[in-house]
Amino acid sequence: MKTLYKKLRDYGLALFVSASFANFSVAQFGCATGVAITNGYTATGITTPGTGGVEDWNINPPGSIVPGYYWDDDAYMFEYTAGATAEEITMTIYTRNTYTGLGIFTNCTGTQFSNQLDAVSGGFSSNISLTVTAIISPNQTVYIAAGQWGTPNDLDFDVTNFSVTTITCPDPINLISSAITSGGATIDWTENGTATTWNVEWGAAGYAQGTAAAIGSDVGNTSQSSVITGLNPATTYDVYVQADCGGGDLSGWVGPLSFFTACVAEVAPWFYDVESAMTTTSSDIGDCWDSSPNNTTSAYRWNVGSSTSSTNTGPNSAYSGSNFFYTEASSGSNGATAYLYTPQIDLSGLTTPQLVFYYHMYGSDINTLNVQVSTDNGLTWTTEETIVGEQQTSGSDPWMEKLVLLNGYSGVVSLRFEGIRGASFNGDISLDDIAIIEAPTCIKPTNLVVNNITSTSADLSWTENNGSTIWNIEYGVAGFAQGTGTPANQITSNPYNITISPNTAYEFYVQTDCGGGDLSDWAGPFEFSNIYCFPVYTSTSEYLPLIETVGAIADVSHTITSFPLPNGYTDETAQTMQVYETLTLDLNTTYSYSTSYVVRMWVDWNNDFVFDPATELLSSGTGASGASTQQIQIPAGTPVGTYRVRVRGEWGSSSNPLPCSSETWGSAIDFMMEVLTPPSCLPVMDIDTVSVGTNSVDLSWVELNSATSWVIEYGLAGFTPGSGTSVSVNTNPFNVTGLNPSAEYDFYVQSDCGGGDSSAWRGPYSVYTDCGIALAPYSETFSSGIQPQCWDNLSSAPGSGNTFWKFTGAPGYGATANGRAAGTYAWTDGSTPTPDSIMLVTPPIDLGALTTPYLAFEWFSNNTTNPGDNNPMIVEVYDGSTWTYLDTLAGDSTEWMFVNYDLSAFMNDTIQVRFMVNQTTTTSSAFYNDVLLDNVVIDDCISLGGQDGSLDVCRFDNTVNLEDNIIVKPNGGGNWSFPDQPSYLVDDTVFNVQFLPTGSYDVLYVERAVCYDTTFATINVFGPSSAGTDGSITVCMNEPINLYGVIGGNVDLGGEWFDFTNTLLPSSQPKAQPIPGNYNYFYVADNGVCPADTSIVTVTVDGTCDYLSLAEEMFAEISVYPNPTTNLLNIVNPSNTSSLKLEMLDMNGRVVLVEDKALTNATEATIAIDHLEKGIYTLRVYNNEGQRTFKVVKQ
Repeated sequence: MKTLYKKLRDYGLALFVSASFANFSVAQFGCATGVAITNGYTATGITTPGTGGVEDWNINPPGSIVPGYYWDDDAYMFEYTAGATAEEITMTIYTRNTYTGLGIFTNCTGTQFSNQLDAVSGGFSSNISLTVTAIISPNQTVYIAAGQWGTPNDLDFDVTNFSVTTITCPDPINLISSAITSGGATIDWTENGTATTWNVEWGAAGYAQGTAAAIGSDVGNTSQSSVITGLNPATTYDVYVQADCGGGDLSGWVGPLSFFTACVAEVAPWFYDVESAMTTTSSDIGDCWDSSPNNTTSAYRWNVGSSTSSTNTGPNSAYSGSNFFYTEASSGSNGATAYLYTPQIDLSGLTTPQLVFYYHMYGSDINTLNVQVSTDNGLTWTTEETIVGEQQTSGSDPWMEKLVLLNGYSGVVSLRFEGIRGASFNGDISLDDIAIIEAPTCIKPTNLVVNNITSTSADLSWTENNGSTIWNIEYGVAGFAQGTGTPANQITSNPYNITISPNTAYEFYVQTDCGGGDLSDWAGPFEFSNIYCFPVYTSTSEYLPLIETVGAIADVSHTITSFPLPNGYTDETAQTMQVYETLTLDLNTTYSYSTSYVVRMWVDWNNDFVFDPATELLSSGTGASGASTQQIQIPAGTPVGTYRVRVRGEWGSSSNPLPCSSETWGSAIDFMMEVLTPPSCLPVMDIDTVSVGTNSVDLSWVELNSATSWVIEYGLAGFTPGSGTSVSVNTNPFNVTGLNPSAEYDFYVQSDCGGGDSSAWRGPYSVYTDCGIALAPYSETFSSGIQPQCWDNLSSAPGSGNTFWKFTGAPGYGATANGRAAGTYAWTDGSTPTPDSIMLVTPPIDLGALTTPYLAFEWFSNNTTNPGDNNPMIVEVYDGSTWTYLDTLAGDSTEWMFVNYDLSAFMNDTIQVRFMVNQTTTTSSAFYNDVLLDNVVIDDCISLGGQDGSLDVCRFDNTVNLEDNIIVKPNGGGNWSFPDQPSYLVDDTVFNVQFLPTGSYDVLYVERAVCYDTTFATINVFGPSSAGTDGSITVCMNEPINLYGVIGGNVDLGGEWFDFTNTLLPSSQPKAQPIPGNYNYFYVADNGVCPADTSIVTVTVDGTCDYLSLAEEMFAEISVYPNPTTNLLNIVNPSNTSSLKLEMLDMNGRVVLVEDKALTNATEATIAIDHLEKGIYTLRVYNNEGQRTFKVVKQ
């Protein structure tokens, strides 16, 4: 009879209360008070009344099939003792309450049940039946307990069935395996009845008992022990046992009992690539490998996986395949050891054994890897190789190969790898592709390395393992097929310098020449490159609008107004900051979104084209919303040279951007840094102002030398150094005078250390003069993120920040995507409250210095929620007494709009300009229409000085690069346009002429300052040259030939004719040769722009006739002119040949003109052909004695 096992589940909790009724109440306390029952027992209305009474006595049973708390509050117990044979008992109860449990236990001592055979719970259900079943041994006493947990606290149940079934052939028990070898095992068990014969069956792990999947059996076993043989090594098997009690009475099959056969020694040559090892983080490896410690996640240990779990340590990927061994240094202490054991390996087949493996030891806490060998099954170990310290500098560095000679060993050996932990978790040691092979007579080089990589050269080096001094090298672009690269044979230099190309990945191989034709295998490939990785950002919504240094000898600066596509990275290596060791400078940044962010700077100090995340991090800082500054010091002892710099920013104060990682929000940039010998004359530091007036500034600075003379250069903000006003001074501070009120100026200062030794310039330092009457030209860019100096910001409803112009933060809805960084423009917020006047007023501006004064500015408005429902912006000018209306601006556009206004009506006046937004006029809501303002300029509207130009182009060229110096631009920064066909202008600078007819076209280059200035590029488009199609004609000897009349198709007239000797002809009507034969004449049409075109006229001279014969002589002197012609054609008859008639035929042979009298007894006649269409015609002049024909071109 098969044992019935029940799977039980806890149904959870619910607050259901069943009805309770009882026929009697019984209180028990302890294991000695159980009710003894027999087969057929039933009872009704069993309850345990009260709360917390004596019936609440049981301690929760341990190891319960269902949670032990089901016997926690009340318990009621029955006892049953089996007879002389094994029995199966079953009890069923009907419970009226929730949270009732029922179980069969073999032990009950004091108040503690234990060793549960079967159990079931009712969960939150009431009025249900619960049944338990168990097989018990002869004379065994068991305890059946009903339990109650939680509300209603009391038991209330009936025993509806208790049945006992005698088992004549019980199942065997206590199956165990022993004496496990690589090919077998011994299985033992305990008889649970009186059987003396048993059946045993086995198969591969997971097989279905009793099916054809079984691979062996032992039927009729009489010893209670079965020896299984013929198994495979390192394999898991399942075994089942059954008792045969005779007469066909069989027990159930007991099992499966699983066991794993022992491993056998691997036979060298042997290779293991880790791919079949079980991925593990608890050092549970398998595959006949072993480890110590193992089956743990809290110790320094060996694991298997496709990556380590720690940052800044371990390889990016396996040497081959997916998996590799690695030590997990996140656990353990400094000096902890972890051992990785190979299977035993039989070296008998090798003469000179050699261990080969690949290792990766990247991490600042890497300690030691030892390779050890044992010949006594692990009792003693000998260290044959030791590798100490970090061997790679990044996870992307290639794996290294290690060769270890084992020529002192034979027979069966054991190998292990000992990892010793360093100080912290950045110390994961990795192994892959482990092999034992026959060592060659000439061992290949190991430890291939590349040093001193530049954009054009690299030093290749390696470890020689034979003592040889001759090698062969081959290198090429990464992935090249060996044999197709660049060879360098019989070299004697290690390291060896090669020439490479910039921004290229390479591989190299090296081979040892041991002499006498004995060459090693090739070692490699070893990959290296002079390419920097590119950081990536996946969101385009946030970036760093400003990244700049302040305080270097030469600073760098990068400003943007939108996310740098495609991945948030910008290469600004054309900019170089100049510094010297110990110099302190500032790194200033802004973030496009009002949030905290992290900015980091790395410098590739060793110029290996890798920014090491840890050792080359120069600075890291967290900025709040808006601008942020972190101070950077160039390390003492930094060698003079040029280095690459990477700056990365990322959203969030706890973010952790790495030099090459993929992040979500932010941007990155690369500059160059030149470390100079500290200059003898250092630049000044900390330029500042002592005081500021309307027309002057007291400027001060910190002198780092002993200089007493300085040069100051200054100008309006944004001026180009070298174009400002310079003054030599010998006092610090110095009062700079003659400045305009209400204006922003940039100042630069240079130390003069004497003897011609001057420092680098320091600056710009920017400051506003005090408010007053500003002098035009005047401009305001709103780029400081604050309200401009001397501007008034007024509102008809003060009291809320939303009712004034704003200068920082980002607008919403359709104005968010305006293409410019927050803090670089002024804007009004449509959020409530919504006043009728939000006014921004310039300071007073004197126009006296202008001759053609204009006002210009840019504005932005885009209501994408309710298009056309706009907040208007009114522009007005105040002349000291009256506000004059200029314009009302309202509308929707995805682009900034430029407008300008003639201020000649205010010539020589002092004016103010007011920008007033009214938020009360929208139909729906002002909320969705924020209005933006930028780049306000008051200046003269004058020509900017561009020079027009022209270019002849062939239509076959398809496109014209308008930037190819066709015109002289005024200043640059403008835009090209072709109003007639805008689509012909591609990418703003390429003009498509492919489909334009022949002619001249004006493309406009427009720059704007305060007004527009247009420069014209005239593009003269030429069609392809056409010499027509080839033709042929047969003529008499000496006959005049009209060559134009022979060629067909479209013909460009005015080309050149060449005869069969390639001699230029004076006209298109040569005389045929006097010798019969075929002659080729060539017509070349060339318009001077497109390629020339050539057609061929083949003239066959007929030897049977001569044009000079008497019969033809009378027509020889007849000619026509002009040819080509437009309306009149003259026929000349100098010999006054009589009775001549004329007719003209078109190309189809149709007669289109007849004239019988014009040449009758006349030497010249004129006929009108203006009524004929353009084309080529045949003119026939004839009489009864002969004729002559001419080809006439009508234009």
